[in-house]
Amino acid sequence: MHETWQVGLALAALLAPPGMGLLVPLLGVALRGSPLVVLALLCCALVPLQIPPPHVATKHQAADTAATGAIALHGRWREPPGARPFLQTARGDIALGFVEGLSPPPAGTELAVRARVGSDGDVLAVSLVGNGTPRGAWLDRWAAATAERSKQLVARDRQGIVAALLLGQRQDVPFPVTADWARLGVSHLLALSGQNVTLVVACWQRSGLGRIAFGTALLVWSFVLVAGAGAPLVRSALGFGAMAIGLRTARRSPGLRRLAVVALVMEAWEPGLHHQLSAQLSFLAVAGLIAAAGVLRPPLGLALAPCGAFLATAPLCAETFGRVAPFGLLATPVLVPFVTVILAVGLVAILPGALFAALDPITGPILDTTAHALLTVSAWLARVAPAPLRPPPTDLPGALVGLAVVAALVALTHVRRTSQRLADLVP
Repeated sequence: MHETWQVGLALAALLAPPGMGLLVPLLGVALRGSPLVVLALLCCALVPLQIPPPHVATKHQAADTAATGAIALHGRWREPPGARPFLQTARGDIALGFVEGLSPPPAGTELAVRARVGSDGDVLAVSLVGNGTPRGAWLDRWAAATAERSKQLVARDRQGIVAALLLGQRQDVPFPVTADWARLGVSHLLALSGQNVTLVVACWQRSGLGRIAFGTALLVWSFVLVAGAGAPLVRSALGFGAMAIGLRTARRSPGLRRLAVVALVMEAWEPGLHHQLSAQLSFLAVAGLIAAAGVLRPPLGLALAPCGAFLATAPLCAETFGRVAPFGLLATPVLVPFVTVILAVGLVAILPGALFAALDPITGPILDTTAHALLTVSAWLARVAPAPLRPPPTDLPGALVGLAVVAALVALTHVRRTSQRLADLVP
């Protein structure tokens, strides 16, 4: 079965109602798909499409323990990377705020909390007592330690951009910087994705340890978890794993097929993921890169690949943000070298421990100088860049239009290859 049909059937199985979705695997059998493809289609048809409830939360779980007044809570304080902190109790996870002057304890601390429940159901801690030293939650503390290290290495006005590029923590990026990057169309550089995973693997392989497959996988997933395990990062890590398996078994599959497998795995693990904007932009961008790279022969195809990513994500950006910035195709190659230096140096510099702290006199000035240059160049580009385009909204969903763009690029690739085969047959 052709890979384009496989992707189309997978989408049909995901989007169809549960009863109708079960007909899609039968269609796969009729089209003589392999048993593995039919099994994947069956998994898609069985995936529920409702968005799961948030992991944290349930502020009403605490509210029903007492109708009024203060309540007593017991649990372990958690600060998972990329998620809202919460109190882990026997009854569930409770999003907990703190009154002024009361600060949260280190992650993993067992707490006895006195809290009050507001009229809107918010739970606010008024006092807390820690029971012993922090235990467990090592990932939470590791992520907090690396974030603190990133702040120690650069000047105050550059801490936000460094933390965003290294750990995906964008809450401290100044508004003028986010506005400039949005005008340039390079906000995607602040979202940790395949570029970061590729750099981690490249540095590991340069160290001479890249042949240890388990060590590489452990390193990649440790970075993904500490950086918040967002959809783009997980997609990149799974894609790298699929590619590594293909290289070891000498059975490399086409890029779009690997991307489709990763999408199905992530959707089965987290039903409703395809509704998330970050996941949609991530998969559309990579699909556009892969599809556009095949339209022309190398190396021209590689030069065209960024245009494919832009065209695939432009309809969704126009629908969501109301604007599209084509200038990003020119600004991205200018800013990427600075981002690469920050990633290469920072991913080592922010590791906690005396061994890495000894390198601060070297890594600190490099990070600080590069971050300053990055912000200076991006601010200058924002002043000279033309205003973003504001296309009118379409009747179709932006994600669906983006998929149509990818399909068109794939069709162009097949036309080129067919023409080339026919030309080769002509004497």
